[in-house]
Amino acid sequence: MSPDATTELVDFIVHRSFYPVLMVNRVGPDRAIIEHVQEAIRAEIARYRSYRSIEEVIAGFKRDVQERPANIYSDLKLLHLPVISDLKDEFESKARQLGFEPETLLTSP
Repeated sequence: MSPDATTELVDFIVHRSFYPVLMVNRVGPDRAIIEHVQEAIRAEIARYRSYRSIEEVIAGFKRDVQERPANIYSDLKLLHLPVISDLKDEFESKARQLGFEPETLLTSP
C-alpha cells in the first residue's frame, strides 16, 4: 500500500473519531474530564500519525477496539462523545475502498 493510502486511512480515523472530541468546549462541570480526554486523544492522534503502513494502522485500530482503555472509554461515553469502536464498520469499509481487506487483521487472534 502506498503512503498516501496509509495517510488517508489515518486521516479518516482522526477526523471521524478524534476531532469531535477535540472540538468540545472545555467549560462547565465536566471541564476537567474534557481536558483529560482531549489530552489523551492528542496522544492517540500522534500515535496514529506515527504509523508507516496500513498494516500498522489496522493493528493499532484492532488493539484500540479490543482493549478500550477503561478510563478514557468511560469518560468519552459519559460525555456522549464517539469512541473508536463506534467507527469499526466505517473503518472496515474505508480500508476496503483503499484496496485492503481489513478482516484478515481485524479478526485474527
